[in-house]
Amino acid sequence: MTMILCRSLPVREPDQETAGEAMLTDAGLTPREREIAHLLARGLSYKEISGQLFVSLSTVQTHVGRIYGKLGVNNKTELSRRLAGGL
Repeated sequence: MTMILCRSLPVREPDQETAGEAMLTDAGLTPREREIAHLLARGLSYKEISGQLFVSLSTVQTHVGRIYGKLGVNNKTELSRRLAGGL
């Protein structure tokens, strides 16, 4: 049996909208896409995200493809930079 450990994530208050969050909203990301984008930026793998959100790996991959397309990024590193700087 394989055990997957999930990283604990800080809870953000809803009124603490960051520049990165505003950028995700402005780009037209759905709430689920925004959630996955934040998990990716925190370094979680697709498998970890699928386990944490109780969705299939292919569902995560589909969301990631849409996120990258809407934001015009090609990988997690670019996504993290966009979220950090709101660029």
